[in-house]
Parts: sequence; C-alpha cells; structure tokens
Amino acid sequence: MRLHEIVEFAAIAEPSALALICEDTELSFSELWEQITEMAASVRSLIASGDRVALLSETRIEFA
Repeated sequence: MRLHEIVEFAAIAEPSALALICEDTELSFSELWEQITEMAASVRSLIASGDRVALLSETRIEFA
C-alpha cells in the first residue's frame, strides 16, 4: 500500500483523527487528504503524462 492510499483510507475510516502536528498546527486525516488532492491536482495541471517531478521544500505542514 502506498502512502497516499494509507492516508485516503484513514480519511474515510477516521476523518477527524489527528494525522499531523507541526508546531502549533494540527491536521486531521480528512484535512490532510484534502491538501494532498489539491496539491496533486495543481501539479497535474502543470505537467504532461510521463514527466518527472521533484519537490524540494522546507519541513512544513503544507508539504506533508
């Protein structure tokens, strides 16, 4: 099972369960899944099938 599949399963099974804590910010599994799907859609809109993508970022909850 891939990581995104685990998060999706948890978002369905336990949507309000705590998924991440970063400093004073907390995200539930449903909130995390929403961020994941929004970022994936944004990236997909900018690339073509077969393109390779790398992401370099600071450790931040927005990029979890």
